[in-house]
Amino acid sequence: MLRIDMDETVVQHNHAKLSDHASQVPASDIINEVHGDGAEPGTLDFLLRLEEAVAMVGEHTDVVRVTVHQHAEALKQAASALDETDQSAVDDARRLSDVVTQTAQDTTADDVHQAQQFLDAEKKDDTNAADAGTGQAGPASTKSPVPDVDPTTGL
Repeated sequence: MLRIDMDETVVQHNHAKLSDHASQVPASDIINEVHGDGAEPGTLDFLLRLEEAVAMVGEHTDVVRVTVHQHAEALKQAASALDETDQSAVDDARRLSDVVTQTAQDTTADDVHQAQQFLDAEKKDDTNAADAGTGQAGPASTKSPVPDVDPTTGL
């Protein structure tokens, strides 16, 4: 049997941590800022390439932030659904246990004796059918309980 266990405190902690980290990712307009002295040709070339790289990173930060936030919410919803399913299973088990308990309380020794007699008779019938050489009990009747109907007239 597969059992998935979760600690609600851990789920809440991870949700808060993911949400916090997602909110700390800087916006793309902030990431696009590159500061430096471009007075020298080598430095200017480096700063231009750095600005291009930063612009590419900046394009993806908003996507990363939204994706992490969505995953944090999905984690929270999945944990909630698992908790609801678990509680539903507990409630079902409790109801079934109550039915079994009530049935056991209502069952008399005479009920048990009658059930045992029925099972013994079934076993005896199976043994007699096997001893007869068929290995199986035959049909109770070969005549259909439904009367024949003429397909043309319906009678």
